[in-house]
Amino acid sequence: MKKFLAISIALALTFGVTPSFAATPKAGASCSKIGQKQVSSGKEYTCVSKGSKKVWNSGVVNALYRPKGYSGGRCESDPSVKGYATKLQEYLTSERRCIGAMKIVSASLPSQKPKSLISPDSALTNPELCKIENSPNSNSWKGFPAASQLSNFNLKRHPSPKTVIQVVPIYSSDAPAGKGSPGQDYRFYFDFIKKYFQYIDDTGGNFELRVPDRYLKFNNPIKPYGVQHGKDDDLSRKFIQDVITSVDSEFDFRQHNYTLVVVPAGTPSGVIGQQGFGRAISNEGQITNLVVAQPATVSGPNNSVTPEMSQPTMWLHEFYHPGLNLGDNHADDSRSYDDGRGMGDWGLMSRNNGDLLAWQKWILGFTADSQIRCVDPKAEATLNWIAPSSVKTKSDKLVVVPLSKSKAIVVESIRAVGLSYRYAKSSLGALVYVVDSSDTRHEWGYTVMYPDSRRPNSGSRYLMEDAPLKVGESVTLEGVKITNVEWGEFGDVIKVEPVK
Repeated sequence: MKKFLAISIALALTFGVTPSFAATPKAGASCSKIGQKQVSSGKEYTCVSKGSKKVWNSGVVNALYRPKGYSGGRCESDPSVKGYATKLQEYLTSERRCIGAMKIVSASLPSQKPKSLISPDSALTNPELCKIENSPNSNSWKGFPAASQLSNFNLKRHPSPKTVIQVVPIYSSDAPAGKGSPGQDYRFYFDFIKKYFQYIDDTGGNFELRVPDRYLKFNNPIKPYGVQHGKDDDLSRKFIQDVITSVDSEFDFRQHNYTLVVVPAGTPSGVIGQQGFGRAISNEGQITNLVVAQPATVSGPNNSVTPEMSQPTMWLHEFYHPGLNLGDNHADDSRSYDDGRGMGDWGLMSRNNGDLLAWQKWILGFTADSQIRCVDPKAEATLNWIAPSSVKTKSDKLVVVPLSKSKAIVVESIRAVGLSYRYAKSSLGALVYVVDSSDTRHEWGYTVMYPDSRRPNSGSRYLMEDAPLKVGESVTLEGVKITNVEWGEFGDVIKVEPVK
């Protein structure tokens, strides 16, 4: 018996396993190794650094929860999809492009709720104080409008819960119509768009996509206009104006607020590619928010121009440039934990990875003011439960800590559902980032944060993919400490406290 005990102790010391008879951890008591964890009385304690000492933290409840992430890579083929999505995946693979999300995985909140005592709404401040103001000098929206910006904001705040997208299908001599109607040719994309915008809307809006039953003749060849992604010049702008003039008698442009131009499926991307436009003139006056889609073509010659624009999520991404331009949120694409990291690969507007940031959904109106936990940075500590940002629910979705009129700390809960269903386990938890609307650069103004105890995994394929706070982890910035104190399928419980 003594011999067996000695062997057990030796193995525990060798492999770092805590023996069952080890002393019960106590908050503030010394421990031996940073990051070491031990469960006791329903709590998981973690050994953390405090000054020059190593001590047990206060422990967290529900620590045995293990989030379920996607087992494959974000850019690999998804074996669960069917039909056109299968052909599209093969095409993207042949062109060596990332596949990304090919569906939206619907989810609702479970019956399980947090065990923590959540701070009442009376401990919070008015959500209006968390609406940092967008800079009038910026052409991309990172905040909310000042009074002088409101009319322009409302004009371009699309797609949103109140958006009506009018599809304008055209054909020409070098983009001939086939046997399919626009609805048949683009069914996969149209279904994807409708499901996404209806799914992320927690406010009960009435998003609508209108699709004519036939293609309309465009008298000029399309290719000479040179319409391709990123090519915003006089000739391509002439194309969108010529299209509107050509179809003007078919549409009353006052009846919708977003225009989506498509050509027949099978048209090579070498003839026309994706591009957005800010304005054109119709019989009803000036119109804004116009996009030309990448053709629904997955085979044939002359079809290797910007093939990544055929991803359904890239359609969504590009919607938010000519409308309410949300910018691109990846800064310098830095792999280091420096100022150039931006949001890394986080979010639809940063390299097209996963769902829109919950902050952006709030700006667009998909999330209501009543779902915001606005916390005064100087107030006493609060506990805040936020549901996963990619779950459809009217529960709270965001913790926002305003630092100034142009800067705020934002926390949202990440789980592998919705458009983010392909996130790995390491990507799940509480995502903390800083929004600074005073930074008017197109790719800048968003900065993802890591917990104080660790930095990015240098071997990760996707930038900053393991950033979210796991339970027990915290980040301290601008005099505020953010801690994930409890997690589950219900989301995360976030403690916000001033650093004293």
